[in-house]
Amino acid sequence: CETKISSGQSLHIDNLICAITHKGGTSMIHVFNRKELITVFSDQKLYKLRTALSEAGIQYKLKNNTPIATAGRYHGAPFINSDASHPCVIFVKASDYERAKSAIQSALRD
Repeated sequence: CETKISSGQSLHIDNLICAITHKGGTSMIHVFNRKELITVFSDQKLYKLRTALSEAGIQYKLKNNTPIATAGRYHGAPFINSDASHPCVIFVKASDYERAKSAIQSALRD
């Protein structure tokens, strides 16, 4: 979008979305323009996916659904994979979604 918001100008919802999702001329990932790419349960897989997206020049945003750590030395249950209890969602701009899917294919095969 090419709308410039100046002081005193009334904001239409389309202009507001444009103003929120663009900062300094570069598009940001925001709730209005993002799409969920994948949910990851492994730190190693997350590293590979982030690397693939970065190498492809694709911006991404992470959402960790990590519970608050408990105090003390013990942080888990025996014989339970702790990665599975900490999912991480990767979001990309909706306009980059197809490129992102293609970029992460090699990381998913490993």
